[in-house]
Amino acid sequence: MPAKRYRVFLNGKKRSNLERLVSSGTNKARTITRARILLLADESPGSISRGMGRTDKEIIGVLGVSARTVAATRQRFVEEDIEGALNEKPRPGRLPKLTGRDEANALAT
Repeated sequence: MPAKRYRVFLNGKKRSNLERLVSSGTNKARTITRARILLLADESPGSISRGMGRTDKEIIGVLGVSARTVAATRQRFVEEDIEGALNEKPRPGRLPKLTGRDEANALAT
């Protein structure tokens, strides 16, 4: 198995913020899942003694997420830090078929 390309190392402040985010339960499910991925993937010296620093396969088994989700979360953490890993970028989406004026006319009739 090749070496991990994107490795997660959390300092104490980042770890405590992620733990608080996960335990609060007031965020989006996707955000909480990504925070859990980062906590389980953390390879910092203190985290390994607590059973963290898990492989992608172990994280997939524990959280029931796809391999792509774990890989993308790791990559975004390394490239963009915590905010980039937890939050989604806006998606372009599909343009509306009706403009606001067209929709108002359709509702009026």
